[in-house]
Amino acid sequence: ITPYVLSLFLLEFIMESVFRNECLHIEDGFSLFHFVLMYLLGRVAYFNKDKIARIRPSMWLMSYFVCVIIIYSLLFTNYEHTWAYSNPVVIMASFCLFFCFSGKIFVSKIVNKVAESSFTVYIMQIMNFEVLCYIDKWSLTHLSFFTYYVSMFIFSILFFGFCVLYDTIRKWLTQGIYNKLMEKLNLLFSKYSHVIAFVK
Repeated sequence: ITPYVLSLFLLEFIMESVFRNECLHIEDGFSLFHFVLMYLLGRVAYFNKDKIARIRPSMWLMSYFVCVIIIYSLLFTNYEHTWAYSNPVVIMASFCLFFCFSGKIFVSKIVNKVAESSFTVYIMQIMNFEVLCYIDKWSLTHLSFFTYYVSMFIFSILFFGFCVLYDTIRKWLTQGIYNKLMEKLNLLFSKYSHVIAFVK
């Protein structure tokens, strides 16, 4: 599966970034095609986990920083997807950073709770994208360069913390309903399990 998925990954990059092919709606960022491709890349990583584990974490970390330098270098080109989630360099950077820590075992409840809420950060970012862009542009226009970077760093931490807090409250409010719903679904499926087995 590895050569086929990597070939599909390369084909997607050429169609999106070079030819801007619109037939699959992949020319402007993250589509269903990209989600499927990310799943396939994840499966490839899983099938090759033994080979990946042989590479030292320091090498993955160094590869991550190389990808970051390439991403920043793209700012000086005409490439339109520098910060896009579908940028292949961004995807490679994500995998490199993941592989760097994949061998580590985190027993901290705080780390696990923050990791659970990471998707909420993405959702909140998308929902408030225009507001965040306005804050970024205003800060860049009215603040000095050093103050801008310090302010945005602090703002990013506060925004991330707010999203984690929001997700924690959301879970606390909906946990009872979720548990009851799952209990009823389990009873329903166990009731008709013999029918499902017969159909299979």
